[in-house]
Amino acid sequence: MTWRRSIGAAILGLVVIGLASIWAAAPRSLDAKMGPQRLRTPWKAYLDEQERALAAGDHARAMRAWGDAKTAALASRRWEPLLDVGDAALRVGDGTGSPARARRSARHVYRAALFRARAQRSVDGVLRAADAFASLGDRTVTEGALHAARKLAAGTPDTGLRSRVERDAARIAARVVAE
Repeated sequence: MTWRRSIGAAILGLVVIGLASIWAAAPRSLDAKMGPQRLRTPWKAYLDEQERALAAGDHARAMRAWGDAKTAALASRRWEPLLDVGDAALRVGDGTGSPARARRSARHVYRAALFRARAQRSVDGVLRAADAFASLGDRTVTEGALHAARKLAAGTPDTGLRSRVERDAARIAARVVAE
């Protein structure tokens, strides 16, 4: 009986070693020349690719790069990359001649950024998302985001933060009214 267990354990060990070897030898999608900053922020690499494609007039490549950036930003679980990707959607729309579609894409990504920022209790993130919605002329969402920023700031003992939120909120609200 112990002989059979030893054979079984040996076979299992060889299978595990073989699978580990295959995994270690498999080609990686990451370029060895990538710097550490690019590895930490993959959405930025895609956005750089998008800008190069737009400059070259390659709209299909720009759209693919933007889609990859959006996927990476959503996977990051952070609000900052989502705002970058929303801004990039507007640039793609300008470059490809489809601003209405780009505005819908930007709105979708900005909304995800707003929800994440609020969930992470980031006053700065909520304010930046409010500013992004103001740039789209979306008064309702802008006002809701400003309300959320004020509420987050009110929950802290930092009077400087509350003052800054009021200043930024006034600037953002004036911007959405002007557009």
